[in-house]
Amino acid sequence: MNALGTAPGPRGGLILGSLRDIRRDPLGFFLESARKYGGLVRFRAAHKPVFLLSEPEHIRRVLQDNMGNYVKGVSYEALATVMGGGLLVAEGDVWRRHRKLMNPAFARSRMIEKAATVGACAERMLEGWRPDAEIDVVPEMMRFAFDVVGRTLMGADIDDQMGAIERAIDGVTRHVYRRMQSPVKLPDLLNLRQRARMRVLHGVVAAVIAKRRAAGESGGDFLGLLMQARDDESGEGMDDRQLRDEVLTFLLAGHETTGAALSWTLWLLAQHADVERRLHEEAREALGGRAPAAEDLPRLALASRVASESLRLYPPAWAFTRTAVSEDAIGGCRVPAGSVVVISTWVNHRLPRFWDEPDRFDPDRFLPERASARPAYAYFPFGGGPHACIGMHLSMMEVVLALAMIARRWRLELAPGQDVRPEPRISLLPRPGVRMVLRARR
Repeated sequence: MNALGTAPGPRGGLILGSLRDIRRDPLGFFLESARKYGGLVRFRAAHKPVFLLSEPEHIRRVLQDNMGNYVKGVSYEALATVMGGGLLVAEGDVWRRHRKLMNPAFARSRMIEKAATVGACAERMLEGWRPDAEIDVVPEMMRFAFDVVGRTLMGADIDDQMGAIERAIDGVTRHVYRRMQSPVKLPDLLNLRQRARMRVLHGVVAAVIAKRRAAGESGGDFLGLLMQARDDESGEGMDDRQLRDEVLTFLLAGHETTGAALSWTLWLLAQHADVERRLHEEAREALGGRAPAAEDLPRLALASRVASESLRLYPPAWAFTRTAVSEDAIGGCRVPAGSVVVISTWVNHRLPRFWDEPDRFDPDRFLPERASARPAYAYFPFGGGPHACIGMHLSMMEVVLALAMIARRWRLELAPGQDVRPEPRISLLPRPGVRMVLRARR
């Protein structure tokens, strides 16, 4: 590999390299670097070489063709302190076994079975809305998404503990993000608050599993399906610790991303009255006055395109990393062992070489005839390759059905005097919130 070149990129500071720029404004730094230097950018974060990939062929190499050489690395270490051996942080043979066991439970056909649960959770949320009231839609959408994830994972077993679980998870995610950002990572054993939150979460999940084991029943929710899953070769299923880790993974990762996606979508719709009107008409014609069902999804094509365009502009999973195990060559350039590779949906979803007027909200970009012309990895809100998000079908269904139910009954206006900006934490969140005024439909 001696003849390989060196990728272009910013020089950065003498000691920290580009680390200070990344911490100050990661969205701006990554996007401007890709626009200025191209599909493979090299920079330095303190002593560590970092590569930003936006060329689809380069991303495919890391996530698919040579994925064995790239481990999840630094950005997942803090998550592992909470998720244990869950699918999101698992690697290698452990990940392959877990994914194989879990795939049937998260197949598209299984997701559609949960449409009634999604509709019921949305209805509970909307029952609390009042005409002309002002609300912050971010916590509203987070609670809705958490309600869906909790009920589809563990059914009614946690009804009386949902509030305590939600508070614990909120504290846990804040702690994990601070840990990701900190150059000095103290053991979680020293953090009494974090230990208390984890005791709450471990206790609830372990109690549900023990109750079902004792009763000899698994149930029809995702926990039940995971309890029934068996390896084709060994015939073994998941032990209680693995079940706990997978449930915690989906409680933590499955609600914030969906809540953020819905919040951004409502914010965009409030600024595009023509699209919002069309969405209302579609929902009224598709649903009438009844609750949505799985059969309605094909009739909610505009809602699906609106969700897809919102995920393009404001992808909750805005970036992720891999670490090179051995030296590699990407785009004719040397990638040393130990290098961190950054792949950013925020960047690829806004590059002019993939999108006309990339900052413009246009759901019709996702009409089939237009979407088919784009290269793979120009758009990948749920990741890509074998490690793509296993819960993507449930998340999309949640967003589409919730949008339809909201648009059918309400028009949401932005309250004046707001400056909503994307905040790149674990998920891409609208800060300081999105205050909206509820206008009831006739």
